[in-house]
Amino acid sequence: MELNVLPKILITTFSFVMASIPANLAAASTATNSDQLVSSYSIANVQNQLEIADSSVLDEPVIFLVDRLSVVGQIPGMNSKVTSSIAPMAAVGCSFRNAMFVTTTWVQTIDGCGIIGVSSTARWVYQWHTNPDPEFSGPACMEGRGYYNTNGSIVRWYPSGCSNSGSVSVLIGNRATVAKMRGHVLYAASIAYVNWR
Repeated sequence: MELNVLPKILITTFSFVMASIPANLAAASTATNSDQLVSSYSIANVQNQLEIADSSVLDEPVIFLVDRLSVVGQIPGMNSKVTSSIAPMAAVGCSFRNAMFVTTTWVQTIDGCGIIGVSSTARWVYQWHTNPDPEFSGPACMEGRGYYNTNGSIVRWYPSGCSNSGSVSVLIGNRATVAKMRGHVLYAASIAYVNWR
């Protein structure tokens, strides 16, 4: 499939799902008022500005909708068998992935959750920690993938520290992408087992 067709397909699916949001979407949601946030988005704004930054997002079973402050909902992915209704974000959200680092040079992780930024200021928060038993894992240095706030999808790696855990908020903007981190061991001749999301 040609990449210039992908935005139209994703936008059509996103528009269809957003148009079918029930008025009482977040009756069971927490104090974030995600019903007001999701229903207040301008579909025209998303349609005109959405960039496919990473086409792997189309293979994700669930795509999380993010805005400036938090995750505001989720939709089924393009190739998903998940029901086609939008749901308020569950407390656990994106599940943790595993990674192992054995070198002091940067290595990218496997793809994480699918993400659609619904505004130009949309952000994603990465979290990570190493195995809590120091006998099995050394410290790691980690960075989360985000983007510069420009036209085009120029990747920017945001540092989240070198230790046994960390987090970082990265800019996604009006993009469809997947979460991805990169990391390395802090000390040569060690291994770092990392859980991240």
